[in-house]
Amino acid sequence: MSPSDPTASVHTVVVPIQGEATTADRTVQRRTIGTLVGSQVLGGVGMASGIAVGSLLAEDVSGSAEVVQLLTQGEYATGGGLALAHLAGSLLLTIAGIATFRALAA
Repeated sequence: MSPSDPTASVHTVVVPIQGEATTADRTVQRRTIGTLVGSQVLGGVGMASGIAVGSLLAEDVSGSAEVVQLLTQGEYATGGGLALAHLAGSLLLTIAGIATFRALAA
């Protein structure tokens, strides 16, 4: 390649494909999955508690159970929409990452 060649600055990255996971790898993966599952459970408990406390506070402030019912439904709809947007974005990033990895490994 000569310096005037437009492909001279292109670098090829070779990603070595690893063999079977070792026992240490599996241990780290098991701990990581356990940590992720635990954080999701605690996050769900925290979210449910927040919704319950918010509903009780709204009822106390408004003095009407009907208002609380409407607010609770709105909270669930908003939370579901936000979770869906987050999961869709995460899925797209995961797909893009896998495609990039495969392109680099090829």
